[in-house]
Amino acid sequence: MHYEIVKAIFDDFHSFFINKKHAKFKFLFEKKDELKVYRTGSKSYLNIPRDIKYLNIENDAEKLYLLFLLGHEIAHLANKHLNYIDKNSFDTRTIEMWADFFGAKISMSILLHGKSFNRLLDINVSNPNEGIELIAKMLKKINAIYKNSNFSSKYLNSNNRLSTTIAGIAAFLTRAEMWATRKLTPADQAKIGASWGIALNRKLYELNIFDEFVLNLENDTELDTIKEMNINVVKIHQSIKGNNLGYIIKGLDLKHNFILESSYMEYQKNHLFSKEFNKKFQELGIDLKM
Repeated sequence: MHYEIVKAIFDDFHSFFINKKHAKFKFLFEKKDELKVYRTGSKSYLNIPRDIKYLNIENDAEKLYLLFLLGHEIAHLANKHLNYIDKNSFDTRTIEMWADFFGAKISMSILLHGKSFNRLLDINVSNPNEGIELIAKMLKKINAIYKNSNFSSKYLNSNNRLSTTIAGIAAFLTRAEMWATRKLTPADQAKIGASWGIALNRKLYELNIFDEFVLNLENDTELDTIKEMNINVVKIHQSIKGNNLGYIIKGLDLKHNFILESSYMEYQKNHLFSKEFNKKFQELGIDLKM
């Protein structure tokens, strides 16, 4: 079952590429002892360690948990992170934050658009209620992994890793709705994104994922660091690309190119997003401003 799930995940991700010469992402079982991306010569691959066979995979939430674990690593592969030598721990944390965010978008694309992985599930994930409940169960499970890294200099704290993953899920849902409805302007993105962000947080709160309705990062000691990382992530990926225009992931079909949004342009605060979120917060009586 474990091999079947991993193969389905990679098959689905490969299916998003119209130009298959760019879809050369590989996994190998048991070459190393860690779930991690490695490089041999000019080729990179994801190692699946032997102890992954001991993961309990008996229900859909556990299958989704494995998908999000692998989605994080596929984000490293697809974004060519092994081509970059970190200059300091801040670079390392920036890259790991991006893998949490972008990996969530990859995982959601496979969950909702992949055929092979979807066939392995018992529930209908296109049903919003069933899908969100499944995601909620997965988030509870993956947050335990995040808590294990709370004292590591490599990652954000578990609260912010969870928030980043949820932000990636909301970003995917936003771009997927924009594509489906052909509402493609920045103003459309701000309105749809704010609606998904609030709705997703509300549902996860109702399902007891959060202790409070919105994760309030206003007083978080890492908030300023996260803002700096949003700028640093652009610089890192532009360095990997050699400052060429376009997308760092080549060969994707038009739909997934748009939904995954893998371009690296100069970072600017999206004031439209902030305005829409602040309006939503005010309507809900929440004293929080972005």
